[in-house]
Amino acid sequence: MLNYGLLFWAEKRVPSGIAAVMMATIPVFMALAEILFLRTQRLTLRLASALLIGIAGVAVLVSRSVGFGEAAIDTSGAIALVVAAISWSLASVLTRKLHLPESKVMSSGAQMLAGGILLTLTAAILGEFRGFQVNAVSTGAWLALVYLIVAGSMVAFTACGLFITSLPQKLGHKRM
Repeated sequence: MLNYGLLFWAEKRVPSGIAAVMMATIPVFMALAEILFLRTQRLTLRLASALLIGIAGVAVLVSRSVGFGEAAIDTSGAIALVVAAISWSLASVLTRKLHLPESKVMSSGAQMLAGGILLTLTAAILGEFRGFQVNAVSTGAWLALVYLIVAGSMVAFTACGLFITSLPQKLGHKRM
């Protein structure tokens, strides 16, 4: 939930292209989390070089000094995106270690339900619903929302959960 909340908040302050590039740091943070928490990876010179090159690439793409004609990046939005990427990475790595429901669909559903409730409550507390009128939302927008709920959340999130939890076996990783 933290990762999505921060990402949604940052998207109001940082251009979406920059946000996407900054979220590309997730694999770097996942590798570091595997090294530090799961201990399924070792930090080798080759891996350290790859991680540094990846981070340097992201830094170049979002750097103010490069000057691609973009306005300066909002610092609080950028920090929120980095924290979101770290949060996503830690949660993804820790799901391999935590005892979750046997059913991947049930696990994904419980995560989405809890996250949805917490994000809705947070939005309400922060006054995000002020001025919202249900009848002002077009039919096309409601259909797009239904599509995103089904395809973008239920199907994609479950598939992602299945992939992440099966990844160690596919890579031949063993718990140490």
